Amino acid sequence: MRGTVLRGFDGPDALGIRRPGLDIATLPDALVTAPWAGTVRYAGPLAGRGQVVILEPDEDILLVMVGLGALLVETAAILPQGAPLGTMPAQTGDASSGGGRGQTLYFEMREQGKPIDPAAWFALTGARP
Repeated sequence: MRGTVLRGFDGPDALGIRRPGLDIATLPDALVTAPWAGTVRYAGPLAGRGQVVILEPDEDILLVMVGLGALLVETAAILPQGAPLGTMPAQTGDASSGGGRGQTLYFEMREQGKPIDPAAWFALTGARP
């Protein structure tokens, strides 16, 4: 998935609340893929936040991806790197009048249940995670 990091690890959101994940702007209907091989620990709805995928790429490491529109995986699936996980929601607003906008994926990485900065796993450049 191509995207732009809107808010980095442990950065404040629009309300000033620090969040332990990344907000990544994507295009509507963008395909979200597994950044690493792993086992899907959960794939399903999260109240008020759309669809979520929790991927375990290594023992005691979890990737939490929130805000997908449609899922292409099921819980317990074992996936290779690059496997499709789902798609972002469709465009909101009226694109013909310029009112359409992209979508935001929330990405959080946890080690032994605690949030960690994914920069050690990703080569974050600020442009494309």
